[in-house]
Amino acid sequence: MDVLVFKNTVWDLLRSINEHLNDSFLPASVAQGLTLLQFRALLEIKEHGGHSVGSLGRALCVASANASSMCKRLEQDGLLERVRDLSDERVVNLRLTARGIAAVQEVEDSLRARFSPTMDSQSEETMKSIVAGLENLDALLQKLSEN
Repeated sequence: MDVLVFKNTVWDLLRSINEHLNDSFLPASVAQGLTLLQFRALLEIKEHGGHSVGSLGRALCVASANASSMCKRLEQDGLLERVRDLSDERVVNLRLTARGIAAVQEVEDSLRARFSPTMDSQSEETMKSIVAGLENLDALLQKLSEN
């Protein structure tokens, strides 16, 4: 396949996928008073813990300043705590509050209830094929970025 055709096709598909992800997940996060990025941040902290503001920004692909502002807002809303690292006061560590854990759980429960019928109708082979295709695309794009 021609490089430019590949690039345009991938960009179009990724844009479409992103739009569908947003359309699918936004209602559940908005019901908890969260933007999608805020939900992703809380979910990242819940699933991987041990994040500083900087590492959360990297995980979400947002600038540290934007991650810091978002975390301040989430702290004001009682969803997470920002704690200065005792060994390096420049580092701000993050942890979910009970309210933050509950908000993530509510969104996850809502998504599970909404999407389980559709997801359950897909074969295991189909689901594995989708994941494998995305992993192959990621590996190819990583190689391209190294050139």
